[in-house]
Amino acid sequence: MSAPTVVLPNHLPQHLLSNWSRNAPRKTAELSNGLEELLADRQALSAWLSWIANDSTQRAQVARASYWHVNGFAKLVLYNTAHVRIRLHIWPAGDERLGESDPHSHRWSFASTVLTGDGLAISEQREAAIGVAHTRYIYDGRQLVTDGCAQLCDAGSYVLTEGDRYITQTRTVHTVKPLGRDLVATLLVQGPHTSSATLVYRPLGTPLPNETTNPMEGQEVRRLITEVNSRLAAEELSR
Repeated sequence: MSAPTVVLPNHLPQHLLSNWSRNAPRKTAELSNGLEELLADRQALSAWLSWIANDSTQRAQVARASYWHVNGFAKLVLYNTAHVRIRLHIWPAGDERLGESDPHSHRWSFASTVLTGDGLAISEQREAAIGVAHTRYIYDGRQLVTDGCAQLCDAGSYVLTEGDRYITQTRTVHTVKPLGRDLVATLLVQGPHTSSATLVYRPLGTPLPNETTNPMEGQEVRRLITEVNSRLAAEELSR
């Protein structure tokens, strides 16, 4: 099911939206430039988030396009067209939080930043002749299909804190874990689907995860976005 289109108001760069309506940003540099433009005017970004949180129509559209990941964090789709999505990923405060712990790639490239919170620990991996044995799955957005075995080795680890940027291409295999126990929020500019399926890996012998996601309610959208915006405002005042 395709996500509802969520429109951007005049708070944000109209030339950027005009470009996106004509041409899909397929190169990571274009996605990164788009992210930088969104972040360039923090007041405009805050006004957009407030508009979504306080407008019942926008909240409903965002809720229909969004969901709770099985590991307990929110994936909000703030803007959606055939060419690009703008997403807000939010880990609510708490202990022993999970990110996306199975090594996986994506059907699209994206550029992201940590908006607020202690940040993320990211581990990149790659298939190799010597490494840790995993079952490899093909994931088409609906189901996991077994695709033999593969060995993974480390390809780099990163700690992203507030303001750091992270560029991910479709071939990148990684895991993501939120740091600390306070709320963590990341903003992503996602390009178009460039493949119909992606890869997911699990250590040999471990059962398939529960892939059931939970729907998002409009009031949850309001609560989450309002909390993120409040934190951004407090951080701006403290600078």
